[in-house]
Amino acid sequence: MLTDLIMYDLKVAALIAVFYLFYMLLLSRETMHKLNRIVLLSGIVLSAVLPFCVITFHKTVVVDSALTPTTVDADVDTTLPAAEVLEQSFDWTIPLAAILLIGAIVRCLVLIRSYRQLTKMVRGGEMHILPTGTKVCIVDEPVAPFSWMKTIVMSRADWNSETTLSPILTHEEAHVRHRHSYDIMVVELLTALQWFNPVVWFLRQELRILHEYEADADVLSKGFNESQYVHLLMQKAMGIQACVLANGIHTPKTKKRIIMMLKSKSNRHAWLRALYVVPVVLVSLAVSAKTLIHYETKPMPEMQASKNPESKEKQEPIIVVDGKIVDIPIKVKEKTSIEDADFLRAINIESKEDIESVFVLQSKSAVELYGEKGKNGVIEIKTKKKEASKPSNVSEEPVSTPMTPEPPKVEADDDPVFEICEEAPRYKDGEGALMQFIAKNIRYPKEATEHGIQGRVIVQFIVNKDGSCSNFKILTNTAHDTSGDPVVTQARKAELDQQQGIETEYTPEEIRGWSKSLETEAIRILKLAGKWEPGKQRGKAVRAYFVLPVTFRLE
Repeated sequence: MLTDLIMYDLKVAALIAVFYLFYMLLLSRETMHKLNRIVLLSGIVLSAVLPFCVITFHKTVVVDSALTPTTVDADVDTTLPAAEVLEQSFDWTIPLAAILLIGAIVRCLVLIRSYRQLTKMVRGGEMHILPTGTKVCIVDEPVAPFSWMKTIVMSRADWNSETTLSPILTHEEAHVRHRHSYDIMVVELLTALQWFNPVVWFLRQELRILHEYEADADVLSKGFNESQYVHLLMQKAMGIQACVLANGIHTPKTKKRIIMMLKSKSNRHAWLRALYVVPVVLVSLAVSAKTLIHYETKPMPEMQASKNPESKEKQEPIIVVDGKIVDIPIKVKEKTSIEDADFLRAINIESKEDIESVFVLQSKSAVELYGEKGKNGVIEIKTKKKEASKPSNVSEEPVSTPMTPEPPKVEADDDPVFEICEEAPRYKDGEGALMQFIAKNIRYPKEATEHGIQGRVIVQFIVNKDGSCSNFKILTNTAHDTSGDPVVTQARKAELDQQQGIETEYTPEEIRGWSKSLETEAIRILKLAGKWEPGKQRGKAVRAYFVLPVTFRLE
């Protein structure tokens, strides 16, 4: 949440800078004061609104049904010194948000203090009402004339002056008539929220000088002598400004006002320059646009027979039961369901109730785990038996994966877990922040360090509706030593040696423990990562699966 607020503040600051830059280049020297004022105010409003306007493009991607589309397509590289516990990463969002908030509060307090001074001055003055309905408050202090809403405040000396009273009243009534006080309220609120942005202070000053340009033009249009009015401005330039919220004839930019009054009217086509706002808005929308990916599952051909009889044997997937490759007749492989009795008998399983899980791998994932044998797909079956009896047709060749992943399960009919949803879950601070958190906080397991074990662990978990994570599960573990020998192979060799009565340095259980330590650490660090933003289906938060690979690598 804090990150979103900070990013919003920065986006507003950038947009204000762009709008103001183009204004200064294209319009600031023109005499179209009303148009310039509208453009400046429009830039403020658009800067505040555009960060919320996100154009969404929809894209459909066809994926293999065995792959989870919410997998981060990048490994978390945990290249760390052996057995070193790193410090917790420092979260800069909290102190940064605190600084922004303190600055906004201080600025608001200044504005509140100024408003109280203004109201106190008006309440203590002598009130008069002009024929136009405008109130004039006469005060004894030697303040420069100014206006606030429908009230003009001036000193008693200006009120009693016959030569200066009329142009002063005309000038201040112009501020009242054009409702310049509302502009001041908007820009002062902006300075409170964007106090750190120097462009905002320049914009604030530019808007105030625009108000004076507009009021000066009104005075001269009433027939007042130009030289006398310039002399009046020079006198009041040395006056005391009573309030930051007020519009007054006093301003430190007297020279610019005089130059603008003497300047020729702008060309009637000069207003076209204000159209710069359109490309700025379009570019902003293009930069903030995002693409929403819709995933469509590609049919799985693993259990279907090839139309070409000569290529059946080459195109059939391999069957793995409890980590062992099973060779069965092609005719049995043509069965379209693993619940078929012939199929179950061929893999030495008595009934479908003995099956705990079935997981289908294909394409790249199957080749990574099973090599060339898995190029046509793999059907992994895990039984409920602790030690399944060995089928006569089971290959003795060890498989390069120590675990058989389980398929996603739905916990409740009324609260399903989505494998694919319109908006995938995401880490609260973004994928980059998650990678950084894991890299800085992971602890390389001591057992793995001592025996030079490294590799990649793929973790599956559920991101719940409230952003919490549960049901952590290891899908694959490619742990190997520095020479590239898989841990599962080492454990299998140790088992064969024990069966032949050969003493081994480490037991199969100890060897598997090295691999298991990577899995334990991967799950531990993900549980510490905090809450996520849940996946969404039709705009509503849903429970969804997420898969994340974590790579362990020793220096």
